Amino acid sequence: MHKPPSSPPKVLRPFDFRGHHPIRGVFLRTTTPARAPPTTELMTSMSATNRILIVAAVVALTSFHTSAEISIGAKVELTSYPTLANACLAFITGYKSQPGSSKLIPTLGHAQGSCGPRKALIVTVTHENTQNNHKGSTNYSDDISGYVGDFDYDKDYGRWLRVQIIESEPPRIAMDLDTADFPENNVTGWPLQYGHLFLGLNDQTVVSSLDRSISVDFDLKVRTAKPSGKSPNVGFNGRRILLGAQGIWTEAPLRTNTTHFLEVDISQTPGYSESYHQPQSPLCKDVKYDRCFYGDGRFAEGREVSLQTALAGPDVPDTSDQWTHIQVPLSALFQKLKWVSPPNSWGSAKLQAIYIAIESTGATSTKIEVKDYHVTGTPLATP
Repeated sequence: MHKPPSSPPKVLRPFDFRGHHPIRGVFLRTTTPARAPPTTELMTSMSATNRILIVAAVVALTSFHTSAEISIGAKVELTSYPTLANACLAFITGYKSQPGSSKLIPTLGHAQGSCGPRKALIVTVTHENTQNNHKGSTNYSDDISGYVGDFDYDKDYGRWLRVQIIESEPPRIAMDLDTADFPENNVTGWPLQYGHLFLGLNDQTVVSSLDRSISVDFDLKVRTAKPSGKSPNVGFNGRRILLGAQGIWTEAPLRTNTTHFLEVDISQTPGYSESYHQPQSPLCKDVKYDRCFYGDGRFAEGREVSLQTALAGPDVPDTSDQWTHIQVPLSALFQKLKWVSPPNSWGSAKLQAIYIAIESTGATSTKIEVKDYHVTGTPLATP
């Protein structure tokens, strides 16, 4: 048990991130360009793909080993930020052009914490319409392949959203998303209560093959969560708190997709999954899914399960000072699910990154804290 600090915890203030080397591999939400009319199944997959974080630029790797690995007895740490000690946060602050291309890529700024040569933990905000894309938004552009900066940091930070490092023993990260108390439009031109709003904390220092035993552990406290149910003005009000991960592998011939998302719903408003009104797909019946989608082989596949149903995990109080320990056997869960086209071997599949997030629809206010964060794996066999 950790000894409480003798004085109030210190909140680390943001500092300007400009001048630091940009971080590659930023998680993006994507909007698929218009094509010929797709099939009904493909439309479901394309829409769902827009709801999930996907990697826009893959970090160059020479192997699945990373400098983040630190030996801790029979296991190794796979994250550069075990226990969140000396953490660094950076926010998506806009987009910039690339030399020789009209496409826009995200930029980083307003960093917090102990930032140096390591990749930062990246904070993203994505606001989508009820069809789960950006069509009709005031910041829509054909040159933006993924929307991860749907907020004005100078205007919005500290009001309806906040992600901050709290210097304590052990260190904590707080994440706040409030669409209930701020009936206003954001940079998309849409009210905060419209569609789906996603606040993510992305750890891209975690890279490993999926043939080892990998576990994600952290303590979670949900400080407030309101309201729930239905409102005559905005319809369904709800939110979910989740742990997500991205798996990369080559699918069977003729299928070009390599991106596979696994999300574990830690806590969610009753009826949240049903509010998507997404029909069950034929290849999504191996376990009970909160959501499940795939396409014709061109688009990402995603599978979303409940912590309590799939892993017999603990219930998390909606409003409490109580800490709940969360443990997810990530690689075992990847291997258990019946993917449309699994890898030839799990040694050829890799875990690209991990994210903790809050997603809201309608009017909600959710504040969480995370501490004692670990991503551990068994050592890889020596050749």
